[in-house]
Amino acid sequence: MHASCGLFILSQAARPTAAGLANTVADAPVLPSRDPRPGHGDYTAWMLAPVDPHAVYAALDAGCGDGTRTAALRERLAPHALVTALDLDRDAVRATGSFGGVDAVRADISRLPHPDGSFDLVVAGHVLYYPSDLAGWLWEIRRVMSRSGMLLAATNSAESGRRLLDLHAAACRSAGQEAMAARALAPTARQRFTLENGADQLRRVFPDVTVRWRDDPLVFDSAAQALAVYRAGLFTRGVPARMPQADREGLADVLAPHMRASLEAAADAQGRIVIPRRSGCFTARG
Repeated sequence: MHASCGLFILSQAARPTAAGLANTVADAPVLPSRDPRPGHGDYTAWMLAPVDPHAVYAALDAGCGDGTRTAALRERLAPHALVTALDLDRDAVRATGSFGGVDAVRADISRLPHPDGSFDLVVAGHVLYYPSDLAGWLWEIRRVMSRSGMLLAATNSAESGRRLLDLHAAACRSAGQEAMAARALAPTARQRFTLENGADQLRRVFPDVTVRWRDDPLVFDSAAQALAVYRAGLFTRGVPARMPQADREGLADVLAPHMRASLEAAADAQGRIVIPRRSGCFTARG
């Protein structure tokens, strides 16, 4: 895939925050997250880099989420360009609709409320793994694209962030939580559309598909730093859905010493824990 798709790699070591760890593990298709990377603004600029701002008269952000990407798109395009943000979540549509120069619409990507050929650019950032019928979404996206239109579809490698998940599973097993470890490692919907399998799926609808990717390793300065963020939420990966909240909180205390041991064993000579991550973006044309 690398040779045929045109390799482009950027390296950036990201320093983790408490808010970012659970999102980081979403890179390994294991936790739900609309936008997995710390330094998201930089990633969005990189994602939109192929866009010629003077060649786009109408753009659609399909699955706009909190509107971070929509705002960057609005800023990148010429003032006369029409920008539409679309999402099923009412709060997302309400928030994005407050942006100047953006038309926010609540709708499903499988039934876009727009005429054929409406958009020169469609952006789908980390959303194409949601549907069980991706082909239906892709044909609908192609329908609303102009003949010269372009789709930018962001996703992650299937193995991105996997090391962190494996450390969690090891901690679960060490604590005698074998079933929880197995659930934590079980495949998820995020594996439906990855850097490894996305091109083949896109080519069933779009004849011209290329991919770029970048490596953004997550770097913890110490096991203690990683453990603090682990206790903020990652420890719940694999818990039964109906586990009472009080039991979940107690589980953090049970798993923490085992996770600390796993982290210390994984540290480099400087005591750092480095989690490899890879995300990327497909460009598809009709």
